[in-house]
Amino acid sequence: MLNLPSQPESPGFFEHLAMHSMDMVSVHDLDGNIRYLSPAALELTGYSVEELQRGGFRAHLPFLKDQEAYSNAFKGMSDGESQVSLTFRFRTKGGMLRWFETRMKKIDAIVEGTGQLLLVTREVSERMATEEEVKKLSLIARQTSNSVVITDIDGKITFVNPGFEIITGYRESEVMGRKPGDFLQGEETDPAVVAVMRQAIAAFQPFSVEVINYSKSGKKYWLRIFAEPMLDFEGQRLGFFSIQYDISQQKEYEAKIDQLNQQLKRQNDRLEESNSALQDFAYVASHDLKAPLRQVIGLAELIMRKRELLTPDKLEELLEVIYKASRDMNQMIEGLLEYARSGIVNEELQSVALNPLFAAIQGIFEEEIRQSHADFILHAEVDSVTVYPVLFKRLLINLVGNALKYRSEANPIIQVSCTREQDGFLIAVTDNGIGIPADRQEAIFKRFARLNMREDSNGIGLWACKKIVELHNGSISVDSQVGKGTTFSVRVPLLTGD
Repeated sequence: MLNLPSQPESPGFFEHLAMHSMDMVSVHDLDGNIRYLSPAALELTGYSVEELQRGGFRAHLPFLKDQEAYSNAFKGMSDGESQVSLTFRFRTKGGMLRWFETRMKKIDAIVEGTGQLLLVTREVSERMATEEEVKKLSLIARQTSNSVVITDIDGKITFVNPGFEIITGYRESEVMGRKPGDFLQGEETDPAVVAVMRQAIAAFQPFSVEVINYSKSGKKYWLRIFAEPMLDFEGQRLGFFSIQYDISQQKEYEAKIDQLNQQLKRQNDRLEESNSALQDFAYVASHDLKAPLRQVIGLAELIMRKRELLTPDKLEELLEVIYKASRDMNQMIEGLLEYARSGIVNEELQSVALNPLFAAIQGIFEEEIRQSHADFILHAEVDSVTVYPVLFKRLLINLVGNALKYRSEANPIIQVSCTREQDGFLIAVTDNGIGIPADRQEAIFKRFARLNMREDSNGIGLWACKKIVELHNGSISVDSQVGKGTTFSVRVPLLTGD
């Protein structure tokens, strides 16, 4: 603002300054009447000196608030104030609304009269627009729930909004003059992300990152940060302005979605494996089912055509063949179902009492035990185990069934036991059967692998046992000697039904 001396050396000196000033210089009496106006008035207002002198400045102030402020300024000067400054909106001759800033000062008479005021007026529209924009941004910053942080050129905080205080738990007074990274970053903050921010700040470039920060209470939260460098009107660096969004809930949702996707992937992988194995089995089944099915169809057609010519003995013989072929097909189908069911868990983990379970399995094989004169020994050091009940029962049925199926000439001795181990339990099924050759012991757990070519074996049972044990996160192994017997050991970790 141009400051003129209150005691100019001469009217010529005053006029020289006024004529060459880019500001509008005017002299008024205490009633506001214009006694002198510099040429800059035309450029700033669009009005000639004569037009402004006729109506005065106040006539061109469109807002009552500005009119009152203008009048009060003159009144204040009349009441004895030595200097007054004010800003007001002025309607130019072209209809534009401009902001002016005026400084009033009492002076000795330069033009004829007494009690004169010197006014120096300049346009400040750009400054007022900037200030208004700053006010709006400040209002937005203070009302938004997101965190707003401003740092200086050294990276130290000069402003935070209430959103920052809510998210971080720190009050504004606690963080002013501190660098955000010194107290917000923690154990899980990614160093690579920190490096990206530091490089951008050093280069005075904008950046956008997602980072883990920690609140005052130590709570971890996710932020998405958008930061922009700030320059003053002369292009000098001021610091950084950043808006920070709390995306913790979004990250939780993303983690859950990722977890579900992983679960779906595992299920799809198991499904693909199951489909592949089913396809393999379908080849075997389609081949092996053809022969007994042809027998059934052919013999049934024979009986239908020659029913009256067949003797009772011959009819009995043909029916026996049909029965055997049908039994073979049933065995095939059961093997397919056994495979299809294994690997699919349709039940929840439950605590199962072992003694009743062992007794139920003994009941299932009661007739075979009786006919083979088998000794069936049950021993459980553990009262109960947490397992998938149906699958676990099928596991034991398969192992006990194998012990009876592959017995030797001697009376079978089958022992089922359960003992506790440090991190789980051990189920052992031991027999005195024919045993398994050492070179076959690893292969017997593969699907469709047969120990021998018995008609009632489909190579599914032990493979299904392995799948069931794996579903319990356990393991199964075999120890066997030909002619002496076999022990299948199943180790299952401690599981919970949660």
